[in-house]
Amino acid sequence: MFLHLVGAALWIGGLAAIALVARHLGGALGTTVARWSPVAAWSLAAVVVSGLVNVVLRTDGPEDLTTPYGTLIVAKVLLTGGLALLAWCIAGP
Repeated sequence: MFLHLVGAALWIGGLAAIALVARHLGGALGTTVARWSPVAAWSLAAVVVSGLVNVVLRTDGPEDLTTPYGTLIVAKVLLTGGLALLAWCIAGP
């Protein structure tokens, strides 16, 4: 759980910080995003891997995805995947 929280805090916190100062960075925004991208990628990897471990430990199987907790898991997977796809489209591979 610790890895999940730290990864999420780094990923979301870093994105929020860049978004807050983006207009002041001017031409340095590209460099900032390029330097942040590896940190964001490792943070995202930590969130995804630890999230999968949590799901395996807390559910009995795919049938649990129809419960309220399962619906929350599906929503988090879709939102995280959407944010990762957006980041990949903006920053590139």
